[in-house]
Amino acid sequence: MGAVKFRLLLLALAAALSACSPEPDVSAADFYAEHADERKAAVAELESHLVAFQELGQRVGNSRRYECRLGQHNWKIDDGYDVTCSVSVSQAIRLDGDSFRAVADRVHAQSSCDPEGEALPVMRDYWDTYRGKRTRAFEGPYIPDYLPGYSLGCNDVEVRVAGWSTLPVTGKDAIVQQENSMGRPCSEHGDEHVCQLEGSTAPDVWADIPEASGWIVYLTAEKQYAQR
Repeated sequence: MGAVKFRLLLLALAAALSACSPEPDVSAADFYAEHADERKAAVAELESHLVAFQELGQRVGNSRRYECRLGQHNWKIDDGYDVTCSVSVSQAIRLDGDSFRAVADRVHAQSSCDPEGEALPVMRDYWDTYRGKRTRAFEGPYIPDYLPGYSLGCNDVEVRVAGWSTLPVTGKDAIVQQENSMGRPCSEHGDEHVCQLEGSTAPDVWADIPEASGWIVYLTAEKQYAQR
């Protein structure tokens, strides 16, 4: 059998299997609307996990991201759900201190979850190793803005440090690295995939405190609140 015929056979088989997949009996938009109470409760719970961090500094930004999506059931992917919904709450906290490492350690210690999580390995393997040095990935010396995100070790909800910004925020690399740290932009919104991002963006935060010094830590708590 020729390569072209074989490829056509595979496409036909995939189409046939896809046609046999049952259509979901609910849209993501309807499911989102039906679970408004659960969503509200989840937001309150997530915000309660972030309250303690505000004792360390000034909250300068807040956002929420809501998402519901249909599962895939076809010849290639078979998700364990028909529709699932999650919410994430992000906050930006401005912090002062004599050194970034000391400030970062204060954030980790303030967590009501496991104070270590991924934080200490990230600090050790990235900041302690590369701080002030030039690397191939960035134009200037390594700064906190270039650190990867890391978990703070919570179990019932996911609490993460999404990133850091050194104030004032300057430089293309620093901006690109953290421009979505208050929540990923939504690329689509409809019956099959509901997505809404509301509140402050990271550029909004920077614009509101252009002369500030210190650092911003971006904290995100996320939870799945409805699924079937």
